[in-house]
Amino acid sequence: MTICKKNMILLLKKLLVILVTATFIVPLNLLAQQAIQPIASNSTQTSANMASMAGTSGGNAASQPVNTLPANFALQSNSAQNVPLPPPADTGPTPEDIDTARSKAFDALTLTALPMTSEQIRKLRGLFAQSQRAASAYPVAPPKAIISSQQVSLEPGATPPIIRLGQGFVSSVLFLDSTGAPWPIQAYDIGNPTAYNISWDKVSNILMMQSITQFTMGNLAILLKGLSTPIMITIVPGQPVVDYRLEMRVQGLGPNAKPQISNGLPDAADSSLMNLLDGVAPPKAKPLTIPNSTSQAWLLGKDKMYLRTRLTLLSPAWISKMSSADGMNVYEIPKTSSILVSNQGQISNLPIEGL
Repeated sequence: MTICKKNMILLLKKLLVILVTATFIVPLNLLAQQAIQPIASNSTQTSANMASMAGTSGGNAASQPVNTLPANFALQSNSAQNVPLPPPADTGPTPEDIDTARSKAFDALTLTALPMTSEQIRKLRGLFAQSQRAASAYPVAPPKAIISSQQVSLEPGATPPIIRLGQGFVSSVLFLDSTGAPWPIQAYDIGNPTAYNISWDKVSNILMMQSITQFTMGNLAILLKGLSTPIMITIVPGQPVVDYRLEMRVQGLGPNAKPQISNGLPDAADSSLMNLLDGVAPPKAKPLTIPNSTSQAWLLGKDKMYLRTRLTLLSPAWISKMSSADGMNVYEIPKTSSILVSNQGQISNLPIEGL
């Protein structure tokens, strides 16, 4: 019984070896033969072609031996070619690559933010300055600025006073009474509000005027405190002369009139006194000298003198007087060789030379 079991085990082992051989070994040998057979045939064909070419080129030449590769060479070569190479190791960017990238980024940003060169920028600024200068230039010769005074007459038939304005120039208009004291403004009205800009603090006697247009004419109506008659003023812009400051003297005493020293009220304002306030001496008047003083004197004819000073005249008694808003006084006095004046309460005697 034991012998039979051993024989059965040996028999089963033999059958198992035969089955494995038939299943794996035989098919593998067949596949190898099928893969080698085309390569061998190609090699044989190539050798035959070379032999025929050699025979054709020289019939008497001896046939050269043809070297043939082993049958399994092509299979081995193809298998080696199909094996993929391992990918290169990723070591990251080098410091040189980082510096190069930063330099390129900086150059690109600089070109985007500052595309022009320094010379082009200077040239562009010069062209811009030229265009601004041309746009701001006055179309004609710049006007001459003057400071003057005018006598305002309220009589029927009198010519209204004129103020000359300029576009881009501010002019101040002051209203004074016959004593030179400020005459406050009560109200005003402008004929063309869109052509002029007027500023007033609603208290003082000063108007600030400016022409918005260059040649638009208009007029202005002024009401002074305590004066029932309005003062009409003609506005003329675009002239070669601009009144930077214009003092308009109204005949009469305003609410701030200075006390009078002489008897009675002065007559109508003398044009010579008005011109003297502006610094213009009467025609044919002889200039006189007052030593160590800023006062000025003129002799007109044989017995009439004019005095222009910021001091208060005490003696001789003046015939007529006119004052400006800045404190300048003009007197008409009889011919004399000296004057008695007061400077803030200090009395002094000033000689007059050149008579």
